[in-house]
Amino acid sequence: MASGHLLAIKNPAAANKRYILCHSSPSFQEYAGPVAAKYRPLGWPITENLGASNPDEYISLFDNSASRELGVVYTDWSQTMVDMADAMVALGSVTKPAAAE
Repeated sequence: MASGHLLAIKNPAAANKRYILCHSSPSFQEYAGPVAAKYRPLGWPITENLGASNPDEYISLFDNSASRELGVVYTDWSQTMVDMADAMVALGSVTKPAAAE
């Protein structure tokens, strides 16, 4: 997140401090949701069988309030995931399989 680094450089009060530059802490199941919602209706073979969330599973919880006080504006996590998937498709890193006959 380059804007966070730039904001910290320009703000003298940020000197010698560390900031969390992470929008939120989604579960692994939440990672897939936005991508599946976009690509499944387009015919991509995305499973609907997701493992249940495990409440005992460690999920990092980030406190980004200090970076927000610097003025960092985060892109919603769902949009970030769809943007990543779109880029992977556009670059050919991921290709849609041919339809089964």
